[in-house]
Amino acid sequence: TKIKNNDVVSIIPVIHGGSSKRLIFNISNKLIQVVEIKGQDHITVSYIDNLRKKFPGIKLQAVSSNFILNIYHLKKIISLSVYSDKNNILLSNKFEMDILMRFAISSQISSAINSAGIKPKQSFMLITLGNKKILDKLYKEIGGMSIEIFSKDHTSFLKKYFKITDKQLGAVMSKNPLEDILIEKAAILL
Repeated sequence: TKIKNNDVVSIIPVIHGGSSKRLIFNISNKLIQVVEIKGQDHITVSYIDNLRKKFPGIKLQAVSSNFILNIYHLKKIISLSVYSDKNNILLSNKFEMDILMRFAISSQISSAINSAGIKPKQSFMLITLGNKKILDKLYKEIGGMSIEIFSKDHTSFLKKYFKITDKQLGAVMSKNPLEDILIEKAAILL
């Protein structure tokens, strides 16, 4: 549409409620829910293990928020794990551990846990796979502890942690050079 002289243009403000506290999406017919949980003293690995016991019908992994840049990065890494699971080429014998290892960009389980695993008082992403009914039930339980997803920018942390230089970023012909470097590093883990 071209605007001409004497046309009336109405500007309608759109009120946006901000980012969601819960992401739900599909990858290869798998329903995935992601919630960012604010770090607290009582939330430790045993808390996550208790969630696994309480909700045995879902696959569940907690990853330090520092290691997830944005939704593009999140979906691509989960896609790698889903693809690896489907083709029996997981980095470990558990799908959930494959996700953690790929975000940590480590082929060593202990290294992945120590770097990208959860720590008390540190926010983390709870990545879950399952059916809608169970995911909704889980969200009812943990929703009160959730915070706005991707409210903090972890670009400088990830660049420093993985020693990615501006020169390397400049060499990548992409709209998302940092994300694409991280995804490529995660894809070539053996």
